[in-house]
Order: sequence, then structure tokens, then C-alpha cells
Amino acid sequence: MGLKVLFNQRKMPKNYFEETYNIASEPSLAACFFMLCKKRPDEKIVYWKDQEGNFSNSLSNYEVLKFSYLISQILKSNNPKVGIISSNNPYLYPVELAVFLKKGVSISIYETDSLETVSSKLKLSQADTLVCDEKSFSKIKDMDFKSNSKIKQILLLEKCNVPEKFEDKNEIIIEEVWPSKLNINKPLEEEKIREMISTIKKDDIVKLIFTSGTTGTPKLIPLSHHNFLTTLRGWIKLMNWSKIHRLPSFLPNAHVFQSAAVYLGFLGIFQHYITSKVDLGLDLKKIKPNILIAVPLVYDTFKGKIIDKLKGLPFLKNFNFYQPPKNNKILNFLARYIFGRLIVFKLGLEKCQWFICGGAPLHNNTFDFFDNVLGVKIRQGYGMTETAAGISANGGDVKKGSAGIVLEGVQVKIGSDGLLYVKGETVSQFGYNFEEKIIKDDGYFCTGDYAELDEENFIYLKGRSGNRVKMANGKYYNIEQVSEDICSKFSEFHFVVPVIESRNKGILVVTLNDHLDKLGPNETNNILESLAEIKKLPQFEKIVVYEEFTVENNFLTPTQKIKFKEVINHYLKTNEKLTK
Repeated sequence: MGLKVLFNQRKMPKNYFEETYNIASEPSLAACFFMLCKKRPDEKIVYWKDQEGNFSNSLSNYEVLKFSYLISQILKSNNPKVGIISSNNPYLYPVELAVFLKKGVSISIYETDSLETVSSKLKLSQADTLVCDEKSFSKIKDMDFKSNSKIKQILLLEKCNVPEKFEDKNEIIIEEVWPSKLNINKPLEEEKIREMISTIKKDDIVKLIFTSGTTGTPKLIPLSHHNFLTTLRGWIKLMNWSKIHRLPSFLPNAHVFQSAAVYLGFLGIFQHYITSKVDLGLDLKKIKPNILIAVPLVYDTFKGKIIDKLKGLPFLKNFNFYQPPKNNKILNFLARYIFGRLIVFKLGLEKCQWFICGGAPLHNNTFDFFDNVLGVKIRQGYGMTETAAGISANGGDVKKGSAGIVLEGVQVKIGSDGLLYVKGETVSQFGYNFEEKIIKDDGYFCTGDYAELDEENFIYLKGRSGNRVKMANGKYYNIEQVSEDICSKFSEFHFVVPVIESRNKGILVVTLNDHLDKLGPNETNNILESLAEIKKLPQFEKIVVYEEFTVENNFLTPTQKIKFKEVINHYLKTNEKLTK
């Protein structure tokens, strides 16, 4: 008998929150998805575009389970270590589940990583299997796998150009694992699936994720089923989600934030729509999402484009979108309730109830713009690779500038050094190629972030410890906090990096927002004079405009966080002249 016949086919439950929380209380991610599939087998989990650009392709929960079982039978290793290098792809969902069923570990590798970095990560993680899409395989096909890795099997997610004698040369088996290549008519037995899931323990390592390396060398962090499920239960309880949500899926799948979002799909909370950062603007109109999860750069980009459109209206040309004048109710009404709402509809966001931001701090002026003009509050969350993305989040109550309230199952404290320490069931137990002691004697892990806590346990981040520098006058500043303070004050800037260490007066290395081509002499002088009046900030003597910060020029991480040291070192080496 096929598995689907045994499953209960029913509509969305009346108490959606209670059922979802119960699913998330299973001991492993595989067990969670199996329970979801038994309850809602025909519900779609992922959509992707056809050749015409419409989201007509999809996989249901049952189809993902069936494909994952077939892929698990293809995996040669027991307890495989599976490196994944691919853009967002619908077939990654059954691949991840197949790894779960085999009690394996998936290893996240950014598709933007260089060939040298990919090779290094495969060696460090001791991966024996590799999963690739066409673009990624083209990058890695010339690697010397036989000498430089333990890879014995490669799973291809789509048609790839495999060099002649590639398998013989590298002693590797290649398998094609998209649905048309699998025997989908093969019967699937429920008891076999149950048996595989029963062997999975909650503390089994399920994923190895490399940190972004914003302030140092990336580290490989092992995370268990229990780490992730604690984070997910904390989010579910805080957000009190009461229905399934349509989510555009475009963040790098190698990042812990995206991994957690994918796993929310395994709990029946999200339906993922595969898109990309490039296509997002067009695809939003087709998806009509009711939740958007993004990094600050995405919201900053939306903000810049909307302001450009609104400032094209003569009566809004000089309007302050961040702090609307209280004495002009008519303009406020027009900006927010008429033109703001029209733009929301034009973007395809009219049904979006949740705007969630993570991966890096959100600028206060971006929060103000969405709140004042579009009437929506962006909810910031905070977590690290080491905590399975879970420390805090803004749920029903939103506080501007905060990273949210501490999640259930997590404890935090501020140390005498001003840094935030965290312990709880989201925190990795490390132990994987870690020689240094990470967890302190009292059980707390140091996040490396300066922070403050208010009376309601909301966290306010004040910058990374690695970004704290001393000026020539002996004063210490956190360059990340200085950057945020300046970006919140001056809408002209997109990214800001202060070069201040051991200097009497600093230099600002900046990129400009989309609506500006350059800074003229008068604008530059006015900004420097305004900065001089802000007592908590250092003094600055120059503003240097860079064309862009990107992942490719190594100034940003894949989640668009600034690599401050890289930018500063580049400026000091090239000594770029003041742009006026």
C-alpha cells in the first residue's frame, strides 16, 4: 500500500497554532515533517517558475517525502556528510530531508565562494558527498577531488555538462536526482520511513554551517535537530502564526537564517516561492506574499526606490519621510495612506502582514520610513550561526532599534565587559574540530556583541567587539555603532565605514543611496559640519565615496553585512582621494 493512502487528507486545522507547535515538539526535523505529511500530505511546500515566469511548478509535502526517500536510497554513505553548493532550488528540500533520514549532516557552502574556498570547506568538513546545481558544478568540475577531498559521490540537481572520464579520473560516482530521473512509481512503505526516523536522536548533528567571518576567519559550527527546533518553537510562540504563509525564498541557502526559514516550511508554516535577489521586484507581484524575510539591504533598496518615486511628486519633493512634520497632517495623510498604499500595491506587498529583518542590523531611518510612509513595522530578529539563528525577535510588540525580546528556551546576560552572553538549547555544543573552549564554566557563550537589555528583556545591539578601536585622543569607539548612528542621521549614505583608529580626526568611507550620483562640495561640508555637532561621534575631516560594496569585492558578507576591516584596509592601502 502506498504511503499516501495511509495519510489523513484534511483541510487546514481550526487551531493552526496549536497543531504547528505540536509538530515542532517532535524530537527531530525529519519526525516533524513526517507528522506534517501525515496531517496535510497535499499541501504545497515549495513553488518555482515555469519557462513563462509563472509559479506553476510545485511540490507537495507528500511528493517531497517520496522524493527524499528515493534520494536516501541513492546516498552511498551511512551517516553521510553532504556538502551543498547551489542557488535556491526546489529539489534541495527533498535532498535535505534525505540527509535527515540517513542520519547525515548537510554542510552549507556559499555559491559565491571561490573554488579555493569551496575546496577548503570540503576538506575541513570532511564531506564525502556533494550536491550541485548546473552553475556550481561548472565552478567545481576542474577540482582535483581525488587528492584534495574525501568526495566519493556527487548529486546533480539539474542537467550539467560532465567532462569526459570525470568519474574515473576522480573516483567519483555521479547521480542525477531531479524527479524525472527517479523511479517515482516505486512504492513507499510507511514502516520503512518510521524505522529510519526512529533512529534519529534530538542531539544528532544535522547541519554544519560556516560563520560569515565578518570580523575574522569563518568557523565551522555544528547544529543539532534540537538546536534548530528550539529556535523554531521560540519563533512560533512569539509570532503566534495562525495560518500558512507565502514566503519569497531568495536569501543564500548556506546561511543559518535561510536554513531556519526552510525548516519552518518542514513544519507547515511557510510555502516557499523560489526566486532571486535580481528577480524579487518582479516576482513579488506574482507571489503576493504575506510574509517577507530579508536582510537590511533589501529593505534599504525598497526604501530608496519608493522615495525616488514619491519625491517625483512636486508637493512631496522636500518632504521628510523619516520624521514627517507633525503640523502638516494633509501631507502626512497623502504620503502614508494614499501614495504609500498605492506603492505597496504596486510592489505586490498589499497582503504582506509580516516584514522580518535579520542577518545584520537594520538602520533606524529604514524602520522609520516603513513605519511612517507604508504603515508597517519591520520586525528585527537576532541570532548567530552558533545559536541556530535564535536569540531574540520582535513579535507582536515591536520596539524600534531593538533586536527583539529573548526567545523561550534562551537565557542572556550582559557581562562586566559589556558583551552579551547567551545560554540555552539553541546554542551549539561545538566539539566539531574545535580546540578552543567556547562555552564558559557557567554555561554561557559569548556572542562578541556589545548590547543593552531593557526592563522587558528586549536586546539593543551596540556593535561587534572586534570593531572597537581607539582614537589618538584615547577614546574608544565601536565603528559599527558609529556607522549606524551616521546612517540613521544622513539619508544620503547607504553604507558607512569610519576610518578612525589612532587618528585625531577620522575619514568616512561611504557609498551613496540610489537617488544620489555624487556629493558636491557644499553637501560634503554641510555633512561634516553637522557631524561635528554630534557629541557622541568622533570628529571627521574627509568623506570618501566608493562606488559600491559587494560580495565580489569582499566588502560584504553573503548576507550583506559590512566587512569593516576589509574596507578599512583597502582604503589605507589605496589612500583614495576625497570625492568632491
